[in-house]
Amino acid sequence: MRTMTKCFLAAVLTATALLSPVFAQTAAAQIWSNIASSCVLDSSTAAKADVNSGFGTVGFKGAKLGRIRLTCPISGIFVGDSGPYDAVGLTVSFYDNDGRGTACGVQAALLRWNLDAHEGGRDIVDFDSNTGTVATEPGTGRSTGHVQVPETLYSGGGYYWVQLELVRSSTSCNPLAVGVHLVPFIH
Repeated sequence: MRTMTKCFLAAVLTATALLSPVFAQTAAAQIWSNIASSCVLDSSTAAKADVNSGFGTVGFKGAKLGRIRLTCPISGIFVGDSGPYDAVGLTVSFYDNDGRGTACGVQAALLRWNLDAHEGGRDIVDFDSNTGTVATEPGTGRSTGHVQVPETLYSGGGYYWVQLELVRSSTSCNPLAVGVHLVPFIH
C-alpha cells in the first residue's frame, strides 16, 4: 500500500508540475544563462577569487579585499532565431550577506560591441546589489536582482556579454556570484 501511495503521489506531483502554467513559464522563461564559475576571470583579479565549480559560484578567497571581475560571453541565444529580443530582462543571482551595506556588493553590466564598428562597446544596463531592486529568499539568503534591458537585442547588432564584479572592502562579509540570466520581460 505504501508503494502504491508513493507512486500515486509522485504521479500527481509530476502532472501538476507539467500542467501548471507557473511551472511551464519558469521552464520556458530563460533565454540564456551562465553560472558564475564558467565566466572568464579577469587576470588582474583572479588571485582574489575562490571559484567553486561544484556549486558554480565565485567569491573572495579568505581575507582578500578589492574587486573581482568576470566576463560572461552571451552566445547561443540567436541560434535558429536571430531575434530581435525586444522585451528582455537581466537577472543576477547572488549572495550579499551585508544586504544594502556598502562593504560588499555584486554588480553586473550588460554590454554590447557593435558589429558595424560605428560605435564602441558600451553599457546597455547596469545592476548593483546595494542600490537595485533585490528579492532575497528568507531560508537560504540567496538573492536575485532584475533590471529591464532598455533596447532590442539582435544578432546582427553586435557582440553581447555580461560583466560581473564582486566588491569587498571588509572581511565582515563575502559576496558570492551564482549566475546571470537573460529572461523575457513581462510588462
